[in-house]
Amino acid sequence: MQRITVLFVLVFSFLNSFTQNETYSIYNRTIIRENVSYTEAKRAWLAVDNARERFDPVCTLDLLSQSLEQGDTIFFKEELSFLIEATAFELNERYAFEDFYDDLTIGNLKQWYDSTFSEKNSIWRIQNPIGVEVQERILQLLEIDQILLRAENAMANLELKASELSYIRGYFQTEYEQQVYKEFIALCKSIGEVPNNFNHGMMSSEISRLIIEHSLENDANDFKQKWSEIFPIWERQFIEGYFDTRLLKTFDLTSEIFTGKQYFGTLVGVPCEDEEGLEARKVRFGLLN
Repeated sequence: MQRITVLFVLVFSFLNSFTQNETYSIYNRTIIRENVSYTEAKRAWLAVDNARERFDPVCTLDLLSQSLEQGDTIFFKEELSFLIEATAFELNERYAFEDFYDDLTIGNLKQWYDSTFSEKNSIWRIQNPIGVEVQERILQLLEIDQILLRAENAMANLELKASELSYIRGYFQTEYEQQVYKEFIALCKSIGEVPNNFNHGMMSSEISRLIIEHSLENDANDFKQKWSEIFPIWERQFIEGYFDTRLLKTFDLTSEIFTGKQYFGTLVGVPCEDEEGLEARKVRFGLLN
C-alpha cells in the first residue's frame, strides 16, 4: 500500500483460494455488533498487530463513534488524530449522524479538534500528492453523480408522457452517466487501482463504490461490460486487503434486477448464473459463511 507499510505477508493461490484483510471480519464480528460490548470490540482492535495501519480507516472510525459514548476520550483523541494525519479525515456534514459530531463542532472537544486539525491536516496532503489529486477527482465525479440522481428524482415528479421521460432519461444516461463511468474507469486504469481509503483518503472507498453502483444499476444493457472493466482491478486489491465484499453484493443485486440471477451468491433465494462455479467463487472471496 502506498501510504501504509504493511507488516504482514499476503500469501494466496490465484487458482482456488483467497486472501482478504482479516480486519474486515473482525470488524463485522465485533465493532458493528450490538451484542458485543465496546470493551470487547476495542480489545479485538488492539489485538491486531499494527491495527492503525491494517484496519480500514472507516472501520476504525466506527469504533471511535463508540469511544466517546463510553468515556474513552484518550483513545478517541489518539486515533482520530492519527486519522487526520494519515487519511485526511476532515469533519463535515457527511459525519453529522456520528455520535462524535456535536462534541467536535459545538461540544467540549471543539477546541481540541480545531487545533489538531490545523496542525495535522496538511501532513497527508504534502506526503500524498497523487492521493490528493485522485481524491479531488472522484469528489468531482461524485458531485456529477449526485446531480444526476437528483435530476432523476425530479423527473419522476414531472407530468410527462412515458416517451418524453424515456427520451430525457436516455439523454442523461448517454451524455452524463456514461461519461462519469468512463472517466472513473480511466482514472482507475491510470493509477492501477480503485480509489480507496488506504491510499486516497478517508471515504474514497465509499465514493468509488457509489459511482460503480449507480453506473451499473442505470445500464441494463451494458452493466456486465462495465463490471468486466472494473472487476479485475478491484479483485486484485481485494486479495491484497484493500476492500471487503460489498461490491460483490452490489453486482449481484444489479444482476438480479436485470437478469433475475446473481453470480457471487451473496443473496438468499436467488438463482445463480454459472451454478457449477459458484462454490469456487465463494471460496475465492470468502463467502461460504
